Amino acid sequence: MRFYEFEAKQLLKKHRIPLVRGELAKTADEAKKIASDIGGPVVVKAQAIAPGLAAASVRDAADPAAAKAVAAELLALD
Repeated sequence: MRFYEFEAKQLLKKHRIPLVRGELAKTADEAKKIASDIGGPVVVKAQAIAPGLAAASVRDAADPAAAKAVAAELLALD
């Protein structure tokens, strides 16, 4: 089976396995709000099932504005 990370996290959460806090953003503005709610540096990761692209789809963001900018870049990728 292949899962997106957010789908796998939903399954693990259902079985009460502890996870690092994370949320799914579908827009750059949603990413900014989530980063603001978390209140610290965050990691923004594109959800893609494609071998070899994992390293290119993960970026650090120091604050909500950076999270929005990074999310906009990742959402623009094919």
